[in-house]
Amino acid sequence: MRLTKTNVQWLGMILGPLCAFIAYLLLPETYKDSEGVSVMFTHAGRATTALAVWIAIWWMTEAISIYATALLPLAVLPMTGAMPIRQAASPYASELVYLFMGGFILALAMQRWGLHRRFALSALRLVGTQPQRLIGGFMVVTAILSMWVSNTATTIMMLPIALSVIELARKKGVERPDPNDNFTPCLLLGIAYAASIGGVGTLIGTPPNLFLASYIKDNLGQEISFVRWMGVGVPLVVVFLPLVWLFMTRVIFPVRRHGIEVKDAITAEAYQDLGPMSRGEWAVLFVFLATVFAWIFRPLLAQIEIAGVRPLGGMTDSGIAIMAALALFVIPVDVKDRVFVIDWGTAKQLPWEVLVLFGGGLSLAAAIRVNGVGEYLGNQVGGLAGIP
Repeated sequence: MRLTKTNVQWLGMILGPLCAFIAYLLLPETYKDSEGVSVMFTHAGRATTALAVWIAIWWMTEAISIYATALLPLAVLPMTGAMPIRQAASPYASELVYLFMGGFILALAMQRWGLHRRFALSALRLVGTQPQRLIGGFMVVTAILSMWVSNTATTIMMLPIALSVIELARKKGVERPDPNDNFTPCLLLGIAYAASIGGVGTLIGTPPNLFLASYIKDNLGQEISFVRWMGVGVPLVVVFLPLVWLFMTRVIFPVRRHGIEVKDAITAEAYQDLGPMSRGEWAVLFVFLATVFAWIFRPLLAQIEIAGVRPLGGMTDSGIAIMAALALFVIPVDVKDRVFVIDWGTAKQLPWEVLVLFGGGLSLAAAIRVNGVGEYLGNQVGGLAGIP
């Protein structure tokens, strides 16, 4: 029988809870740590491990929506007694969830008024017409946008611009049926890779960044601020982006070096259609720059004293993000018609499912930490430390 995606999903739906139950039965009640001391592995720890197996199988097979699967900790942990409902639910409202929410709303405001497209086209006009430089320009713009907007949204935004350039390249003879002409695959894959690389640059670039920051804060007691993350993330982007560009344009998909009249086409057909910057664009740009400024200089702003009081002493990255989001709801674009930079109709497009997914991962991580699962798993793989 052919194993189709549907069959895999049905199989995963059955194997998820079944393997979780078997894992719970097979897990020991006690184990020896690295020093040979007997340690009790509680019911809560075994139940949490079994839940992790269940979630992993459903996520891998997509038995149900991965976002619905993220709700399992909220149901299973309290039911099995592995964690009280308050502890299981609190990670879904983690401060990092609100940091991501504020970033999403800011990104939606950019998309509503077209600021991201203006930025992209403005940057591409400066690149030139040589195909390798053009691909590099697309990758740089994509990476920069992806640092602030989700990887998926950035890719979707850049795709129509890239397709119009590809069509123009075909008309100019750059992309022909010749298999040696790799402009199209190189450009499209370059955008995809650049979005992933750029997402590493900031704390809100992609959800895994916040997962790591939350784990370090909960387990090591160290808070990773927006600036501290950028101190590591931005250099990684600066290093890996040109390396990927060179590898793609010179090794995997070598492209021709003669130019095409892309710059004029973009100016005539796309950039001029945008017209002058609207009030909405100016407002979004102001809020965006103010938000980045506050994130970068938060430690200094927190030290400001007025009459012996530090009004910004409790400022956090999440608080800054939410204040930015609220500012977008408050700043008017058209006072007469009560049009604001963003309204709830636009904000409803926020990917709430990603926030649920993020909360589910944090809830499971909290249970793993509290119930000693991390220590048990670390002890089991500790014997591999001596293997070269």
